[in-house]
Amino acid sequence: MMGSPFQLLPQVSPITELHDHAPVIVLFELLAGLQHVSRGGGHFVIAMIRQRYRLKKKLANALYGTVCLCEDTYRNNEPVAIKQASLELVNRLLHTNRNADNPWRERRAIITLLELPPHPNVVNFREGFLHNESWFVVMEYCPEGDLLERVQRSSNRRLPEAEALHLFREIVRGLHFLHVNGIAHRDVSLENILLRDGVCKISDFGLTIDADRMCSGVVGKAYYMAPEVAEQDKYDPKSADMWSLGISLFVMLSGSPLVQRASGRDNDFSAFQQLGVHGVIETWKMTSFISVAVRDLMAALLQCDPTKRLTTAEILANPLLQ
Repeated sequence: MMGSPFQLLPQVSPITELHDHAPVIVLFELLAGLQHVSRGGGHFVIAMIRQRYRLKKKLANALYGTVCLCEDTYRNNEPVAIKQASLELVNRLLHTNRNADNPWRERRAIITLLELPPHPNVVNFREGFLHNESWFVVMEYCPEGDLLERVQRSSNRRLPEAEALHLFREIVRGLHFLHVNGIAHRDVSLENILLRDGVCKISDFGLTIDADRMCSGVVGKAYYMAPEVAEQDKYDPKSADMWSLGISLFVMLSGSPLVQRASGRDNDFSAFQQLGVHGVIETWKMTSFISVAVRDLMAALLQCDPTKRLTTAEILANPLLQ
């Protein structure tokens, strides 16, 4: 029998070497990259790039570098986030783990997104700079943190159903936009949903891949990973995203992951295969705050057979999301 819900574990600490001093300085030494992509195209003079972004503070360490808060002096000092990735660290980590977040994948996705109108539920990228030692991305600043933090701050460390469905609808709209435009995310999680003015925005494109091709590789966070990904099978990345979407809704409503890993070697997953979503919710005594209709929706996403999962278009047509 499946156990009680367990608390979310802390995230694995990112690589931090070389991060605590040099990157903030390097950011403005290298902002005028040799290769440049931006929304709307055009060429920026080196001096203009250095003048445009005014450093305010360091926000966080990232896997390969630093994220800084800056002001865009060309847009009335609008706050933006600039992420810097050290290519030395990228090459070092990818050499040992080909399935790690990859700035080159992110760069391809950003170039695609810059050619499209911005979507309200996808982080808006402004431009990118590639210098021979670093890759920089300028994006909108989302000061309210990520959706996991919002869930953990709520009463009982879970969201009321109406609130969760509202946020879920925004995530689905963003993911639908990505899928329609040929991008599979492969790391859909509450940690990768940022909030700005209460609106959900999908972020972190380091594991993205062509949405219309089968792929392989154990990628993403273990809690959110689809069974076919965890078992190292070839898989449809769009269908894998749908499993992760279902887990995201489950965590918002329950405050806990469904399983630690969707693998036959995980006892909770074996129990889930027997009980299904409805059985788990009954066992965990959550029927009073998760409606049957929402349970049905999660069950349609958390199908172990990826060919049976709903698509983003089918979810958006569900009366719950109207």
